[in-house]
Amino acid sequence: MSQRDSSVASAFRRTGFMWLPLALLLSALPASAADQWIEVRSAHFTIVSNAGERTARRLVWQLEQVRSATAALYSWAKPDLNKPLLVIVAKDENSMRALVPKYWEERRSIRPASLGDRTRLA
Repeated sequence: MSQRDSSVASAFRRTGFMWLPLALLLSALPASAADQWIEVRSAHFTIVSNAGERTARRLVWQLEQVRSATAALYSWAKPDLNKPLLVIVAKDENSMRALVPKYWEERRSIRPASLGDRTRLA
């Protein structure tokens, strides 16, 4: 098993099996030296990314800052979840296409800059 497969698998074990279909998709992606998937964790977020460690660490820091500011500014907000929020960061459009090919099936379709699955948060 490659480093990419083991880090992705450990991230999904910690965040639950609701991400199993995406884990299967990620494990099916071709692995190359330039396309290493890494995992960066903080108290509230788990980032799985192929954009590089520096980018992933910067993003996890930014997300922690936003969570902290939200908690400080809005006392009614409850930004703490019972487990870290999993965020998957693709480095480019080709990576996004491999993760969610349905948005590239139609020639003139709108392609997302990001995706979210709100049904899993309820």
